[in-house]
Amino acid sequence: LTLRIYYELNAIDSAASLIDTYRHLLLNNKLVPESVKNENLNFINYFSHLFRIKNEFDPENAVMLKKQISERKDIALKYWLIEKIDEMI
Repeated sequence: LTLRIYYELNAIDSAASLIDTYRHLLLNNKLVPESVKNENLNFINYFSHLFRIKNEFDPENAVMLKKQISERKDIALKYWLIEKIDEMI
């Protein structure tokens, strides 16, 4: 939820810091199932791409990113990512 708020506020530095923290938490926590780790790691990777595209306003890359996300099944909050891309293009 916090990452999505940072996205809406365009808080790049705060989002980058939280992404790094969240990535380390997922990779180092042995109690989180692998499937949950993968879904969330995929989300933060695509979220990072989305944030970059938003700030550069690159509709062509947004369309390509949407295609990549649409083809994957293992992404947390997939529909939110697609919704944000649709708002951009």
